[in-house]
Amino acid sequence: LDGLATAYRSLGDVWDNLSYTKGWGVRNRGNQLRQQLEKEFPDYESPDRIRSLIVELDFPTDASLPHDVNELRRMESELKEQLALVEKSVRDHPAMPVHQIHLNQILRRLGMVLAAQQRHEEQEPYTQRRVAIAQELVERFPQVPGLRQNLAWASAQYAWLLRVLGRNDEAEQHFEEAIAIMDELVKHYPESSKWMAHLADMLQHIPVQRLQDPDRIISLLQRAIELNGDGRAELGLAFALAERYEEAQEWLDEAMKSNPNAIDLVPTQAILLWHAGKQEESHALLERVIQQLYSTPNKYWYQPGYIYTAQKIANLIGLEVPQLNVGATDGAEATDAALEAEAPANTPASIEELTTQIEERPNNPQAWLKRGRAYRERGQLEQALADFTKGIELLPDTDGKGWPLGEKASLLVRMGQWEAAQELYAEAFPRLVKGAALDHNGYYYFYQGAILDAFLKKPEQHHQIVSDMWGHYGEATTPVVIVRVAIATLLTPEIVDPVEVREALDRLEENAQKYDSLAGRYPLTLGMAEYRSGRYVEAIRRLQSSRAANKSNSLIDSVSHFYEAMAQHQLGRPLAARSAYDAGFDIFTTKVPKVDGSQLPRDWHDVLVCHMSQREAEALLKAQDTDEYLARGVTQLEEQRKLIQETPNDLALQAQLGACLRTMG
Repeated sequence: LDGLATAYRSLGDVWDNLSYTKGWGVRNRGNQLRQQLEKEFPDYESPDRIRSLIVELDFPTDASLPHDVNELRRMESELKEQLALVEKSVRDHPAMPVHQIHLNQILRRLGMVLAAQQRHEEQEPYTQRRVAIAQELVERFPQVPGLRQNLAWASAQYAWLLRVLGRNDEAEQHFEEAIAIMDELVKHYPESSKWMAHLADMLQHIPVQRLQDPDRIISLLQRAIELNGDGRAELGLAFALAERYEEAQEWLDEAMKSNPNAIDLVPTQAILLWHAGKQEESHALLERVIQQLYSTPNKYWYQPGYIYTAQKIANLIGLEVPQLNVGATDGAEATDAALEAEAPANTPASIEELTTQIEERPNNPQAWLKRGRAYRERGQLEQALADFTKGIELLPDTDGKGWPLGEKASLLVRMGQWEAAQELYAEAFPRLVKGAALDHNGYYYFYQGAILDAFLKKPEQHHQIVSDMWGHYGEATTPVVIVRVAIATLLTPEIVDPVEVREALDRLEENAQKYDSLAGRYPLTLGMAEYRSGRYVEAIRRLQSSRAANKSNSLIDSVSHFYEAMAQHQLGRPLAARSAYDAGFDIFTTKVPKVDGSQLPRDWHDVLVCHMSQREAEALLKAQDTDEYLARGVTQLEEQRKLIQETPNDLALQAQLGACLRTMG
């Protein structure tokens, strides 16, 4: 009975494997055989084991793995119970490959559950065993090609685990074996688009430089599309990573026709936006998707190859993101704050891996720079500075050195080494600009340098940088670029006509509304421009609207209050001016970091803008406390007292009266 039932099931499995090359009609024949088996042998099961011969366990997709640790442990316990039952089936029926296949499915699932808990050492024996079983099945049934594909997949996943464990040499060997298996399958089955796509996917996401082959990936995907039409999104990404941007755009457009919102399209879109000079849009898009990919369960959740590629693209476009944590939480969901955390949970593993790379190739500048960024994310600025210094020393003396120089300069500012930072910015600027084109983060480092010079009261250097910024980026059509250039300009009057600055901002108002990151910053910048133009009433309106649109950014709120105080003051409204200043100063003293030599946060440039705004507002209000101005205040004071007599319970009026009394001593 066992032998006959096994024959039915094995034949069904063969048909199922052949469907990879022969199409769905063949697969249906395999399903018919299974149904016939169940009809002919309805009693083929025993109470001491699961009915794995006829009915597969229901294995949900990777997306169903939960976040919660307790839920994962419950699932782990169930899988280990199933594992024991299937192991008994394997022992009882050694000639039946279906039980070994089923065993491999459980081992794969169990490995994923352990990986989700960051228990990689415990995961290894299960993953090793999965590779061994897959190898044994291939040797027993060399005529079944699907088993070889399963072996390639198991070997690749074991390789990723070895990388996590820091055993890169072993990992590289398993990657090579997996690719060799898929290479052989593609050669023997040249009409199988599925295996071409699988090999291309493996090559696309592999972390071993010498095994990467962009041209081969493109060739495989083009052939797969010819055979069945699938793979347009993957081909677009392959062209983008190969820096063939026009072809990438063509295939992206093709892929968007069928599913314009597919998450698979985002990496290509991000690269193309970056190439077009739209850095902020590129960063915002990829950052949002990284959060979506790795903060909610989905089919990519436990596939380290996709994580590796996402981080590779982030590095390519200059997006600073922490090393992505794909493990479970204690029931908590990831948030924007988690993505921006200074010390993400699994950064140490990344540092260890990069340290290994540096030990193997000490003259590789990129490894030093990457480890420096990892240290920076953890807030270990001294170690980060040392790695940036070494990485920059090893870089060739080309324009590509500009970006790391800017990163190091920003790091020095955070550490209080301002003079050294100024020198580095000056060295970086000519490299960041090639003709009139902007390198991916060029404008941002110009902005940082301009803010630093303005804060240190070095007007000549500040004027020069601002003039250069308008020369290089004044015609930019991306609102985030113009906003940064405008803020750097407006901090010091009379560098550029503020009316021209306001007009440049006005041209981009409709486009700026599409950027969430500009919700409060754009109207704030317009308010600053209106103030410098002498249009104080309009400035106040803009500044108040910036606070209404702002999403809890205390720096924006504080700056807008200080500029409103100056505008109210210019209109001869001492009470309103003092009230606005006090509101800004309250935020300034409680929420804005001090500039006292202690370590500054990553957005130090916005912190300095806030300090400069407070400094200017305080000086203006003090300088204008003349007899004439105070006499005007006395008149307003009397009016205020009359209003309070009419409405004695109005606390806001009493607060304004208190502010006026304080102003007048």
